[in-house]
Amino acid sequence: MTRPSAARASLGLLLISLAASLSLPACGARSGLLGASGPDVDSTDAGVEAAVEASADAPGDTVGDLVVAPDATPEPERCMIVPSGPQTIAYSLSTSEAYTPSLALLSAGEPASFAMQAVISGPGDTAIHWTGFSVDNAAWPDGLQQLSAVATITDQTFSYAHMVPASEDSALLALAWLGEEAGPLGIGFRTIDASAVTLSPIVSHPGFGGTPVELVSRIRPNQATSYLVAWHQGFEGNPPKTERAEAALLDSEGGIASEAVPVFEAVTYPAPSPALAWTGETFLAATAFESCAPADSLCAERAVVLSRLVQDDPSGSTHFEPVAVFPALDPGSRPSRPVFAIWETAVYVAWFEHGDGEPSKATLRVRELGADGSPAMAEAIVADQARPISSVDLSASNRGLVAHWFEDGDTSLAAGDPGFNRLVAIHLWPSTATAGALQVGESAEIPVSRYRTRGRPSSVVFASHKPAMLVAWSGWNGESSHDAVVMAGFDCVPLED
Repeated sequence: MTRPSAARASLGLLLISLAASLSLPACGARSGLLGASGPDVDSTDAGVEAAVEASADAPGDTVGDLVVAPDATPEPERCMIVPSGPQTIAYSLSTSEAYTPSLALLSAGEPASFAMQAVISGPGDTAIHWTGFSVDNAAWPDGLQQLSAVATITDQTFSYAHMVPASEDSALLALAWLGEEAGPLGIGFRTIDASAVTLSPIVSHPGFGGTPVELVSRIRPNQATSYLVAWHQGFEGNPPKTERAEAALLDSEGGIASEAVPVFEAVTYPAPSPALAWTGETFLAATAFESCAPADSLCAERAVVLSRLVQDDPSGSTHFEPVAVFPALDPGSRPSRPVFAIWETAVYVAWFEHGDGEPSKATLRVRELGADGSPAMAEAIVADQARPISSVDLSASNRGLVAHWFEDGDTSLAAGDPGFNRLVAIHLWPSTATAGALQVGESAEIPVSRYRTRGRPSSVVFASHKPAMLVAWSGWNGESSHDAVVMAGFDCVPLED
């Protein structure tokens, strides 16, 4: 196999492209890279198209129009991203599984610090553990240290948790999960002060929703933080079972602040999982569909649909309205779960599209959005020959964008050996030379042990630090054969002008 094919560029652009991996597996990456391209937003679903056009006529809206990214977002730091070193097992237990981790930045200083939460499944119970870590500029992974004692968020969980910032200073975090702390199953919520490792009381909503699929916080100056939580709600009856996604606002303490509303109408089980984002202006949802309920204006077949939460005045009730539709580039392709990334005033959404004829082959698309969800700039086709075995994660920072996912490596190796799978990362950055359109670099890889497909990979980015980014995932603990939280890092090497 060969290294991925990169978009041809001038020497100047190559100097700010992503560096090749310092440690490559025996086979090269299979993720062909392309530059910015792609069609304008379109819709093949008449119901969605009509709803988007009607919304565009509302005063002050720019729905469906192409807009230029705000000038307030500074250009990213010029650097190239390379692997920091090998993977390391960051959190494991001898008698229990540790999986589905997520990370949250606490401090980007020196040393930097971050929080991690993960599901712990052992004999007789399933819990959510939380702990803090620091990482300094020592050679990776020597600089990684556990900062605090482990806190148990809940010992009654039936799902993985979602962790998000709960304040501007990053010390307060909020988590949501599916549990039975109050008896019947429902959504649980609590906050944790990372500086003192103190927990708020659990707020439970028995019977309210099913498994949470996303939690996002709305943090605004001089206002109380609020949240949007989404979940899957199932409907029994004549086969097949159907399911839809619903969402509701929570107040700063986790109480219900609005009635549940559908993100889309019920489809055949299992329903897709929407991604959520607070852009600083509005809540957005992005959902990848294969099929739709009849006449559902919030769905389009084989497309990613963007919608936003609208508050109805003066009643205070809410509903989602469609903003944009991104049909699959190939009508036979299937889009997979999108992910948002936000830096300053820039909003991005990314997703894979998998071909029906070649299920392992996928195209990675990244699109910039306005704060209201309207498309901005042409999209970037980041990879057209990817072979993902995970969903994509996307980070945005002063170092630009980094998309990463996992692929098969040399599966003849033992599952615990690095190289059985591989972590692939690609650097993107907006360039004034191309009027802000995203430029795509080459891929970097880290050989890893077996990737466990529980949950999604998670990352945290540090400013002016080494490593520049950490990625955490559910991996293989070779010693006990249990799942463990595994981490790896990428450095950002500054470049001269």
